[in-house]
Amino acid sequence: MKKEVLRNFKVADRHKVKTMQLLNIVLLHNQSPESYIDLFKKMVYFDHVIKLRGEHYIELLRFERLATLNMYECTIVSYMGIRQNAWFNQKSKTIESIDGDEDLYANTKKATFYFIPEVHKLCLMSGSEITIQNIKKYIDEASKMILGSGQVHSNFVTSKDEITEACKELNINRVKLTFNYSNKDITEGFEETFDNLTKNDNISLINMEIQSAEDEDLNLNKGGMVDSLINLVTKKGNGDAEIIGYELIPGKRKGSKFKRKNHKIRTADYIEKIKIGFDSIGSMYTTIFNEVVTRFKRTK
Repeated sequence: MKKEVLRNFKVADRHKVKTMQLLNIVLLHNQSPESYIDLFKKMVYFDHVIKLRGEHYIELLRFERLATLNMYECTIVSYMGIRQNAWFNQKSKTIESIDGDEDLYANTKKATFYFIPEVHKLCLMSGSEITIQNIKKYIDEASKMILGSGQVHSNFVTSKDEITEACKELNINRVKLTFNYSNKDITEGFEETFDNLTKNDNISLINMEIQSAEDEDLNLNKGGMVDSLINLVTKKGNGDAEIIGYELIPGKRKGSKFKRKNHKIRTADYIEKIKIGFDSIGSMYTTIFNEVVTRFKRTK
């Protein structure tokens, strides 16, 4: 493998404010920071190319440690493969073949993201040409090629506040959850107890469905069991959930019956956007690192 290169800081022109999105990556075994670093190095070394959709592909080009932080800067690219014998000539209205280099690809997009091994979080800044959904696709598929199926889970860190707001006017009668344990993230109370039991029993993944009693709605009060389980898969990025409910809409005519309109809230649709401010590229690195580690590193 290539020798590790330390990335030096650059200076920005003026104060900037951006948002970042986070992807939580969890190894089933060997959960040390070194294991995460080794996984990313292998992604670059083995040069895995992952198909996104149609003829679009994505691959990781670079994984370099920053000079003064235990954080890595990564470059990922996506591009489209083009068949050389299927070019349409708009003027002549004919399909033609064009000779070209088979190693050249079109519509290339490039993005930079950051990875913090001690809290196993991937950070993508706003304005990126490649979405965090496509980066997740790459991480999931490349990890499977290197370690095998089921050895790595990845989930978005989502906004509990936005999800709560989306559910506010709904009557919730069912919640489906899929989650994995948290690799020593900060948890407390019921969330900590449940998380620890999951680890102690060597559980990789849990699928759970919670249903309300007949003619009743689920109680999503803060601190309750359902709320705590949703916290685990949202704030911590340890899974995802579907929250299923309905609203009663008055009929158009006076005295007519209410109509029931069903809704499905998917937590993965509410990726949290964390705002950060910085004056230089170096201060951006430090701000990202401090914000993420403060949120997720367990101190005890």
